[in-house]
Amino acid sequence: IRMKSILMGGSGVPFVYPAERLAVLQKEAGLLPGVLTKEQILENPAMTADAVCIFSTWGMPKFTEEEIRLCFPKLKAIFYAAGTVQAFVPVDMLGEFKHRMELVFGEKSCYVLSIRPYGGVQLV
Repeated sequence: IRMKSILMGGSGVPFVYPAERLAVLQKEAGLLPGVLTKEQILENPAMTADAVCIFSTWGMPKFTEEEIRLCFPKLKAIFYAAGTVQAFVPVDMLGEFKHRMELVFGEKSCYVLSIRPYGGVQLV
């Protein structure tokens, strides 16, 4: 049985996933043709029920936990091609955010940084 993958994202998809990269993903990861929208997926969850990988970039739609369970029951990995992701999380939500990130990306994959509000200064 061959792996099945899907592609989601906004207008940046062609810049991040050019035709030659998509051809490799279709061959190696069973990537379905086209960029799927959240609406298409929610209209027909069976279409993505066997997907084990999602490839995406800027503009990836947000899904609730319930929608993820319904539409992606076999999902194993999300490959999000973009720059650094910086999340500014309120202190009272930090524990839950870190826990959920590590459920997806693995233990110790989420680092909490405390950034001082002022830049460095050197007096000469």
